[in-house]
Amino acid sequence: MAASRRLAQKQRRDEQYEILPAAAILDRLQKLALNYPNFVTLTTTQEWFGLPRAGNDADCLFDSNYEVHGKGCNNYVLIIHDKEAYPEDPDVKLAVDVDPDHYLKIEDHFFRGGSGWKYVPDVFLSGAVHGNERVGPTALVEMSELLLEAAHCESMPRMRHKPEPGDVEDSSTRMWEEELAAARLCRQDLADNRGVPPPYRQWLARLVSTRRTVVIPTANALGYSRDEREEAGIDPNRDFPFDVSPSESDDCMQTIAGRSINELFRSHLFPIGLTFHGGMEVIGYEWGAPTYLNRDAPDAIAQNAIASAYSRYANGFRGHVPYDYGTMNDKVYYVRGGMEDWAFAGSWDPARVVECTPKTFGGYPSNKTKYNNSTLRTFNMLVETSDPKTPDRAELGTRTNPLVSSNGAENGHIARNMRLALVAMDVVEPYVTICGVEGLEFDDDVIPQLNMRRYNGFSYLENSKMIWVPSSGLDESDGSIRVSWTVGGAFDIDDTELVVGLWDSIPANLADVEDGTYPSATTIDALNSEYFITSRPFSTVGRTRWHVDGPYPTTSNNTDSFATHPMFEAAIDMSNYPSSSTLAVFARAKVDKKWLQQSRNVEPSGLGPTSHIVNARRNPSYLAMNAGKVIRGKVDDWWYSDPITIVIGSDDKENEAEVQFLHDQKANDAPRSVNGNRIKAIHFNSRLSNLPGSMGAVSGGATEAVSTVAVEAGPGPVTTIGALIILFVLINLVALVILIRRRRRRRDVERIASDDEEFSVSVGPYYDDPVEGTEPRKLVGKLSWRRAMEGENLGSSSAIEGTMAASSAKIDQEKSELMAEEEALGDENNENGNNSNNDVYGRTDGTTAGKEETTESTEQELIVTEGKAVGGMTNVENQFNVSSKSKDYYHVLHPRKGGGIQRFQSHPFGAAVFLSLGASLLVCWCCIMRYRRSTQTHRVKYAALHGSDDFFNGTFSDDVSIREKDSDEEFDDEYSYDSDDDIQRTGGMKLEMGGIHEMDANGGLTLDECNG
Repeated sequence: MAASRRLAQKQRRDEQYEILPAAAILDRLQKLALNYPNFVTLTTTQEWFGLPRAGNDADCLFDSNYEVHGKGCNNYVLIIHDKEAYPEDPDVKLAVDVDPDHYLKIEDHFFRGGSGWKYVPDVFLSGAVHGNERVGPTALVEMSELLLEAAHCESMPRMRHKPEPGDVEDSSTRMWEEELAAARLCRQDLADNRGVPPPYRQWLARLVSTRRTVVIPTANALGYSRDEREEAGIDPNRDFPFDVSPSESDDCMQTIAGRSINELFRSHLFPIGLTFHGGMEVIGYEWGAPTYLNRDAPDAIAQNAIASAYSRYANGFRGHVPYDYGTMNDKVYYVRGGMEDWAFAGSWDPARVVECTPKTFGGYPSNKTKYNNSTLRTFNMLVETSDPKTPDRAELGTRTNPLVSSNGAENGHIARNMRLALVAMDVVEPYVTICGVEGLEFDDDVIPQLNMRRYNGFSYLENSKMIWVPSSGLDESDGSIRVSWTVGGAFDIDDTELVVGLWDSIPANLADVEDGTYPSATTIDALNSEYFITSRPFSTVGRTRWHVDGPYPTTSNNTDSFATHPMFEAAIDMSNYPSSSTLAVFARAKVDKKWLQQSRNVEPSGLGPTSHIVNARRNPSYLAMNAGKVIRGKVDDWWYSDPITIVIGSDDKENEAEVQFLHDQKANDAPRSVNGNRIKAIHFNSRLSNLPGSMGAVSGGATEAVSTVAVEAGPGPVTTIGALIILFVLINLVALVILIRRRRRRRDVERIASDDEEFSVSVGPYYDDPVEGTEPRKLVGKLSWRRAMEGENLGSSSAIEGTMAASSAKIDQEKSELMAEEEALGDENNENGNNSNNDVYGRTDGTTAGKEETTESTEQELIVTEGKAVGGMTNVENQFNVSSKSKDYYHVLHPRKGGGIQRFQSHPFGAAVFLSLGASLLVCWCCIMRYRRSTQTHRVKYAALHGSDDFFNGTFSDDVSIREKDSDEEFDDEYSYDSDDDIQRTGGMKLEMGGIHEMDANGGLTLDECNG
């Protein structure tokens, strides 16, 4: 309920972003820490590292939450990290309600190895080194809030509360229900109000759960609070010990902003970072130091590719093109003591680094600017966000679809830099994910607050995605099953494949027992042994969504290429594996080999790759360590997915264990893939299985959490019905368009005749809807007319006469002229033979209505109305009701305004249109009924798979069938479903519905689709 309350109480913000002042930034950070304690640690560099505060007693008075000694402003740090998945991290504060061992069972011989927290990549994001450059802090706060909303929502319902079949209701099952309700609300809210549909939500959750992001929104806290560039007169971006003279060692690390950033780098291992500035619009990467003017830095190819992705996903908007990008020396200007070059080269270019001995704030130890060989190898790029350092609010963008790369009005300086920062989080490390089996797409990607590396090998198996495939469900042509996967966090996919083998052939622990390295060296050796086979896709190379040419290969027509991942698919030959086998399936990929190349203009030369990012991708011997964090190259250059488990069904149709298993999965509503009457795959440990009906809305609106995937098949009855429906709909659409076009003016006439105001003499002249090709015509005196319908009772002329009111002075003045002109029109139409069509033209003197007998002896009346409504609006509508029969309609226009009588005719075969519509509805109803019967057929077949032995004895007689039992129904002397969908024999052989049902080769029933 706490999660639901937080969602309900969350304040709705304006659609348009706005620059946040210092007090509002602190308020938002504190709310994030309060609302998402399992993902957020909020601290200050004063509390964390013991740094003093910059400023005086008059600065940052809004901050009363951290009562530390001294005066001035605190430098706040927000750490976004999945604490429950990686609880060993010593630098994050665990929430009081987190129990790291809540699902470690001693009695089952579970033990806790390393969670792998030290390998979780760190990301550094700085909002404002210069205090008057205002876009960065707001962009990072808004991005952090969106990330945390998505991760919190995706984490629910949490697996710790998942009930098992037969569980009695207790506090855990009630919590499961509450989290289901909260999940439904927050997922709907993200999609409808925040512009975050499910694929983006899952992506954001992945970024939270598999990265450790350190955000310092206002590194120059004093400058930001004062809206000043410097911190107390010193520029923090000239305060770093790179490319400065040793004689100037007193001039670095003078600011608290510089020292705060230095301490963060000393206590982390950042492969990637961003620092936001303002005053122009460009993305700059190394070099930006005067020593290397006109030279390329090592790994310039990788830096250029990443900067290109930043620019494209950020995009432009009205008056602003996408960001230009290049080296800081070329695109911005060079500086000495710049933060970007320091973070990139401080560990491997020691000739450019000095030890700082500042005198400000009581000094700073010089050994804190001595760095090991790993600390400073970061792709730390500068983002100049906007020409004005504080842009107008109208140019900041809106909260409409903030993750969709757009050059429209919804984009802006805040929106595009939120996306830019998310790219940095994504490309810090590649990842491979298995997406589905046999067309069954998995509901989850990474589940926040769940880390399989925290378990030994046995429970790693238990907590992998487990897919059951029947031995009869394999592709009949070659005995294979299809598995799909994707690759992210990279640019070029150089090679990719599946690795498949028995779980018994790999170590008990897939990750290293001591430190959580995944996969461990022992596991990799096993995967490359003769006990595992590889299966390769049609195309073994590709591109991710960040590549300049877009993702490849893809199966999606989505025009938003940034939302589309490449999709690979390969078939696994199952012929070598007996039924009841349990297989481990991994996907793996090699990426970004091009990044190993160096520019011809590189300096220093001959070093090869120097950055963490490039070495981690393609250098098997790479090892970097700092402050307990580790970056290790892949021993075989492969990046591995988490495994999935495929269980092959038994050929023994009387296998009691499998019969019970299938029964349980039916009861659990486990997601599955089907082909006709045949189950192809069941995801039997899905988080969405065994859910109450409310979960349907969470999983997309279905009433059950079962996903049925269509497969290609030859044309059949349903295909034929579908084609007929499409044909009927197309015919109806064409006919309706014609009907609407032909009857449009008819409706106009009817509206004129039934508009209360237009009958009122007190209103001004009336303008009717324009006739095609002409200007609107003015009807003086509310002259309006229609033909009476056959069989229509309009009442006597005397009744109408009695309700007429006197015309206005203007109408009286024009009456004689109007009557003369109308009489002329009537004579002309009589000469043209209109009387032969039973059309009657009335004459009016303002008090009576004309009347004439028709050739069919049915009295018809023509009413020409001047003055106010006849008997009020209700009576007018009743008396002037339009018949549903197809008739001709005429509209009398004032002679001075074009004159004449226009003839409008309804469609001659309108009735045929409605008959066709009715036929379409009938066909749709038949199709629905066939589908329902087909669905029942599937259930019957499934029940037969786990039915009693008597159901596997051969052919049933004509009067033998089975059907689904109603909840309150009692059976006698027949086979039937019981309340658990099991098949029980209660005596006799009399079953309902009739028809011949034979056993197929797989132990199921061959059912007639019409009577199934």
